[in-house]
Amino acid sequence: MTFESKRPVSIGEYVILNYGKGKVLGLVERSSISSDALGNSIRNYEEAFESKQVAAENLRDKSYKGQVRILGYLDELKKCKAILPALPPEPGSEVYEASAEDLNTIFAPTGQQWIRIGTLLRNTTVDARVNVDKVVSRHLAVLAMTGMGKSNLVSLLAKEIARISGTMVVFDYHDDYSTLDLGSNNSNLMDARINPRLLSADKLAEVIEIQENASNQMHVLRVAFTEEVKQRKGDDFWDALINASAAVGTDKSYREAAAKVVDKIDDARRKFHNILDPGMADPLALLKNGKINVINLVELTERQANIAVSFYLEEMLDDRKKATRQKKAPGKSPARFPAPVLVVIEEAHVFIPKEEETDTKYFASKV
Repeated sequence: MTFESKRPVSIGEYVILNYGKGKVLGLVERSSISSDALGNSIRNYEEAFESKQVAAENLRDKSYKGQVRILGYLDELKKCKAILPALPPEPGSEVYEASAEDLNTIFAPTGQQWIRIGTLLRNTTVDARVNVDKVVSRHLAVLAMTGMGKSNLVSLLAKEIARISGTMVVFDYHDDYSTLDLGSNNSNLMDARINPRLLSADKLAEVIEIQENASNQMHVLRVAFTEEVKQRKGDDFWDALINASAAVGTDKSYREAAAKVVDKIDDARRKFHNILDPGMADPLALLKNGKINVINLVELTERQANIAVSFYLEEMLDDRKKATRQKKAPGKSPARFPAPVLVVIEEAHVFIPKEEETDTKYFASKV
């Protein structure tokens, strides 16, 4: 819908139209200024200069137009419902600048569940708030081009959640959040760690970088990765796994594969000693309730990061199920996170690809 204005209108302004069943809110998406005197027929500088003087003296010379996208009835938008009029406005309908009062009822509702993430672009006196209860109770995608403020929005959410002592877990793939100023008492920064003893043989193979098509090496690891080996901790675990893998190599048909697996285990033990921790207990023990937990994934390969994220998600999912059950029947061991947790997966397209099934994708869909 296009309207004529008595002043220049800015893209991003909100306007009110009164038609149909009541007030309708619109957003200015395009704006133009034209002049009859300074039209397309000007052929030289002198003519342009004279036309400019004529335009300056004629109050009716300039035309200010705006193109509006209808957002819905104002009263319904206040209830978070976008109900569009069935018909467009009639020619001659009046268009008003939306008042701060109207905008506040839509974009800045009151209540503890509404957290501030900024202000409106063209009306900085009006806050922009989101319902944190809804944010943590459903999947939410923050989509934008590089440099458009995705991480900044997440940071704002984190600061507000920290302010109300909520719990948040951020999987930081590019080390964007380690410098986030949340106050020393609100944040918990940690490097991602994986307990290899808690993985399946196939997942351990991915972590130590055994190729999926290396069937003999996969066989060696599956045979060697016994329950007895899984009970070992620290260096004893690695030694036991190496010895068990080497033992599989006594079979001539797997001798070469066993030697390669031993090398892979030894390499992983050295290269990823800060990441792979056989002595680590419950991974959730590192996460703190009521804090913004930032898990740094920058040292992990893409495959390792995917396993780490799915590892934590699975444990958090089990804990939240436990918390839900305990609301009905309290148990002896309380859940670590009694209230909902907001989980942020930075660069989600890496871990939740559209055309591929991953463990992270599966558990993220369940959280």
